[in-house]
Amino acid sequence: ITLIGLAGEDSAVTRAVLGEDTLFDVCGHLVGDVPRIRNLGDIALILWAAWAANYPERDWLWEKLLSLRPADNCYSTVEIAWTLSALCHDADAPVGDLRVRLARRLVSCFNPETGIFPHVIGKENGSPRGHVACFADLVYPILALTHYFKLTNDRQAAETARRCAEQVCARQCGAGQWWWHYDYRTG
Repeated sequence: ITLIGLAGEDSAVTRAVLGEDTLFDVCGHLVGDVPRIRNLGDIALILWAAWAANYPERDWLWEKLLSLRPADNCYSTVEIAWTLSALCHDADAPVGDLRVRLARRLVSCFNPETGIFPHVIGKENGSPRGHVACFADLVYPILALTHYFKLTNDRQAAETARRCAEQVCARQCGAGQWWWHYDYRTG
């Protein structure tokens, strides 16, 4: 996430954060770890950072991500959202219709009655808090669906992101404190 944030900054800012390493160097270290990584979210963030750092030869990274079947398997909402954001930035990613399928997956799991996303998308596998969303489960889908809207002009994605954002803003309480966990089913 730091590399994504540093992309586009001048070299003085990058050096202040990364020391002697360049954005490209740090990205290379992360890419080198991908063969050992099995976490969808980690791979999606590395792909997003690799795109941001203009790192070449990302196709094999996308193949690794595809092997995890993000449109079919059970994953956290955050991981699905990070994957969609990475896909929306790397518009030339060789992933077929995965971008559309992930956007549909996020939109379809959104609870219009409560205005929030669940913590887990897909079969909950007995997770005791699979239906309890946290702040990240709301913010990252909003971001991903906004990226998707910018790329495709999909109005349903934009509307879902807007409705969730309204719910997040409505739940702010007190002096800037947030209620961090929401029951997806009951709000």
